[in-house]
Amino acid sequence: MPTQLFTFGANQELFDALSNSGAHFIVIGGLAVHYHASERQVDDRDLLIEPSVTTAEKVITAFSSCPLFKHSITVDQLLQPKRMQIPAKIYFYADILTPGQELDFHEHWGQAHDAKIGNTAVKVASIQTLKLYKKPLDPSSQPSHQTLKG
Repeated sequence: MPTQLFTFGANQELFDALSNSGAHFIVIGGLAVHYHASERQVDDRDLLIEPSVTTAEKVITAFSSCPLFKHSITVDQLLQPKRMQIPAKIYFYADILTPGQELDFHEHWGQAHDAKIGNTAVKVASIQTLKLYKKPLDPSSQPSHQTLKG
């Protein structure tokens, strides 16, 4: 049975919209660290999206269905060859991340754990993915990684 994770406010709407669109994404922020180390305080919900035209279009469709999301995002932005962070923190406490060329999304999708947020099935990043992706992107996340074992 998948682990139940919790979110607050409009974040559930964001997860539901992305899931309903069929977009492939991995929960990779503080919520993912909390999944592996429950003592870690949950502070953000970063979402790593699959770098494909199909997923980019689905993400854009999902955001357009969320009246609280006020950014305009293009397929080209979501397919940049470098890692990118799109803040969604006006009404949601989340960032949308792209993997860049140095991370094989499909490999990490295969290593991800099944969980639920509300009634929505999600994939949560493995410890290996968290260490590979988050640490180089944001040095301030170092305390989170010290919490992870494995």
